[in-house]
Amino acid sequence: MNAGDTLALFNEQANGNNLTDYSSDLHKITIPSESSHVWVEATCTEPRTCSVCGATEGEPLGHTWTDATCTEPKTCSVCGATEGNARGHSWDDGKVTKEATCEEKGERTFTCRNDSSHTKTEEIAALGHDWSDWKVTKEPTDKEKGERERVCNRCEKKETEAIDSLKSFKVTFDSRGGSAIAAQTVLENKTAEKPADPTRDGFTFTGWFADGECKTAFDFKTLITADTPDTPDDNDAPDKTDGKNPLLWLIAIPIVAAGGAAGFFLGRKRRR
Repeated sequence: MNAGDTLALFNEQANGNNLTDYSSDLHKITIPSESSHVWVEATCTEPRTCSVCGATEGEPLGHTWTDATCTEPKTCSVCGATEGNARGHSWDDGKVTKEATCEEKGERTFTCRNDSSHTKTEEIAALGHDWSDWKVTKEPTDKEKGERERVCNRCEKKETEAIDSLKSFKVTFDSRGGSAIAAQTVLENKTAEKPADPTRDGFTFTGWFADGECKTAFDFKTLITADTPDTPDDNDAPDKTDGKNPLLWLIAIPIVAAGGAAGFFLGRKRRR
């Protein structure tokens, strides 16, 4: 038997006559010759190669390249080999896709010039309110709080804020035995109203003073910032102020005798 010949194999079976039968179910084996190869197909980088002896035939197939993308280098679609680097993104100037408001953030979207399917977003800060000046909508009193309001010039949102109720102070007047003068309740940093002149038989009223010695005339344009205490209801001069709040003695009244000279709080009574 020589190389290249075909060997037929039969199945041997015994029959009932004690004779041997050979079935027609045969298998054929070809005896390879010394020049026969078991070839492995060529790849991108290797030619057709015999798996038995390593002999080669022909050339490698070479790579089938797909272009590099923004995120992937040049790549062979057959074997997956890569070459070079990814191109990287080239972003445009972006487009506002959500406008920012006074209270909500906006959004800007950028698109890659190399591949429009690639986008990225960037946050736009909220604008914040552009408030108008405060406007008092309810004046405060010494009994009730007030209210003020401002409006955003951009979104027209309104904001209100309470105004503390005003402090009020009691201003009293001592006529030193003359006609009674009612006390006044004056709001903080407001002025007292000048009352009618008090009267007293035998005396002439000459003015209101801010000190117990009647040396400092009181200016009714003075802003009130504290209560004025009651002074003794007699003809004696009140104690001097301690100098810490000169308004405490707002109520002193000097009275002079008719036709006489001014005295200390009360002038001499005219003889009859």
